[in-house]
Amino acid sequence: MTAALGSAQQEAEELAVRRRYGLPSAEQLDAAITAARDLAAEGGRHPLLAAWMASPSGAGLDEQFRLSLDFLIEGVARRLNAPEPEGS
Repeated sequence: MTAALGSAQQEAEELAVRRRYGLPSAEQLDAAITAARDLAAEGGRHPLLAAWMASPSGAGLDEQFRLSLDFLIEGVARRLNAPEPEGS
């Protein structure tokens, strides 16, 4: 569920950015991001930003899903292994 919500949130944010900057298509957004990356790399003034933009890192959708599933399974396992409350 978390991965689905994260994906939906990302789509909504990308649409909001496209609307804010008058970019009707995802391709135009990609071109604008590429231009920003190239500008950041020019002259070596922003080496960390340029390096990250050249190869962004972070959890992909598959990794986000796996992490969410791991958290869910861990939570269920804890509840199954927890002692029963007194009086139940």
